[in-house]
Amino acid sequence: MSLTTFLGLKKVRERFNEEFPKPSFCMDKKILAGPLTKNYTMIGTAFDYLLRFYIQRLNGSKTIHKKWNAGSVYLRHVHRRAQRFVENEPLYVSKRTDSIIKIFEDAKIAYDQYLIDGKVTNELLKAPYGLAQLDHIFRSGFIDPTLGVIDKKDLQDLRNLISAVNPRMFRAKACVLNPTFGEASVLVGGADADLIINDALIDIKTTMFLELKKNEYHQIIGYYCLYKLNGIDGLKRRHKISTLGIYYSRFGYLMTFPVKTFINNRKFSSFLKWFRKEAVKAYGRPNFI
Repeated sequence: MSLTTFLGLKKVRERFNEEFPKPSFCMDKKILAGPLTKNYTMIGTAFDYLLRFYIQRLNGSKTIHKKWNAGSVYLRHVHRRAQRFVENEPLYVSKRTDSIIKIFEDAKIAYDQYLIDGKVTNELLKAPYGLAQLDHIFRSGFIDPTLGVIDKKDLQDLRNLISAVNPRMFRAKACVLNPTFGEASVLVGGADADLIINDALIDIKTTMFLELKKNEYHQIIGYYCLYKLNGIDGLKRRHKISTLGIYYSRFGYLMTFPVKTFINNRKFSSFLKWFRKEAVKAYGRPNFI
């Protein structure tokens, strides 16, 4: 289970609808990087990785980042390769393991080189796509038979998406990639957001539709709730989040809304207590903070 699953529970969904009605936004922006294939989900995850590469190079030592989810898959298969001769695994399993290890190690080489020279090469673009394939294994446990296969149009799509990024949006004095929220993340079965840039908590959406969906709005508020419960790993507890945002990557557009526009501090304190109580009931973690 996850924050998304928790927010999908009927009682929780109804309470969020009541407390945080979706605001209306008039967004008239031209699409800058339209999709070139139907691999929407994989491109979305791949761009999440690619943007993290970009932001880390942009902000250097100011960036706090954790291990990639894809790394967990890699380490598991490194162990499997070490054991496979003892276990006498079938040949196809060995080939699959070797493929996963190569994808990760090639991605790490390309990533390290990009941090040095900043060049967006085809080898670099293959890296986040391969990591996205491993990320899918991490989240679903399923290994797609097309593992390692990359459509050239998908590489061009990633190039277009990263070209649409305005660096001014992501320069930071404080920057956290895939921030987690300590025990509050554990409370909902594991939760990590996309970005913290200074005082803004930002979600990334790679979609051809420039619209604020109710579930996406509530999800980023859910992350804000986790932050209020337990802070942000890697930042001092007093670090303040005063803005929420969604970056629509195909439009190169960052939509932001100040926290004060939808949160009444006195009322929100009561809501947080309810949020924590419902999460404990849903996930069975009564010893949470």
